[in-house]
Amino acid sequence: MTVKPANSSLSEAWVPTHLEYALLLSENGHHQDAISAGAVLLDVPSVDKGLIFYNLAGILERAGQVDNCRIALQRAIESAPRRSLYRERLADHLVENQTDLDMALSLLVSANEMETTAGQGNFGGAAMRGMKSPNRARYLYKMARIYFLKGEDLESERIVTTALAISRDAEVTKALEDLKKELKEAGATRS
Repeated sequence: MTVKPANSSLSEAWVPTHLEYALLLSENGHHQDAISAGAVLLDVPSVDKGLIFYNLAGILERAGQVDNCRIALQRAIESAPRRSLYRERLADHLVENQTDLDMALSLLVSANEMETTAGQGNFGGAAMRGMKSPNRARYLYKMARIYFLKGEDLESERIVTTALAISRDAEVTKALEDLKKELKEAGATRS
């Protein structure tokens, strides 16, 4: 498949097609071409730069460019600071590479906070009911995993217990149960 190279005069409507092309190039091992095809989309006026950086991070990761992947994820967050997905993805990246686990924790906490609405008054002065993040159990699982990696088993266990009580997602519940088992095994080994 050949796609006309993107440039700054590209219509925003064509951005998804060019982004998909860049991702396909990457999946087929043409990493440098994929990086170039994705990066040029950043020059398109009014493009969602956060989305472009987020996808570029995946391409860079696939190409083995771990540091550049992190930079792209940081730029995605800077470009779209209210998108919790970008914070979660950077946290995952940091955990995967066992770097800056404290920053990963902070990113997960802020992602959860972004998705949580506080019970504040509306225009009429009546109190609205606050809403917890729909992804709270998943975030808690990831936080518990980080504490486990840091060797802080008691904190990890505390978070797992909370997350199990609120989890409604079978995959997250399974991951939490597996982590609970790992914690138990680690506790027996450390004793």
